[in-house]
Amino acid sequence: MKNLLGQIWHQVVKLFVDDGALAFQVVLGVTLVAAAVKLLGIPALWAAGLLVPACLIILWTSVMRAKKKG
Repeated sequence: MKNLLGQIWHQVVKLFVDDGALAFQVVLGVTLVAAAVKLLGIPALWAAGLLVPACLIILWTSVMRAKKKG
């Protein structure tokens, strides 16, 4: 039972920590868009329009990177 819980814990941690680049890229993208809204006065609707494709591109690159790994 203890081994099973250990395996489950390992898989959950791996799920969230496995691709540090994904987390970094998402945080960077959100930060850049937020800075553009504050500093350049970009309307919030445009910011949303930037975030959606940016996050989709980041996700796609992460999936392709995982596919390459095996």
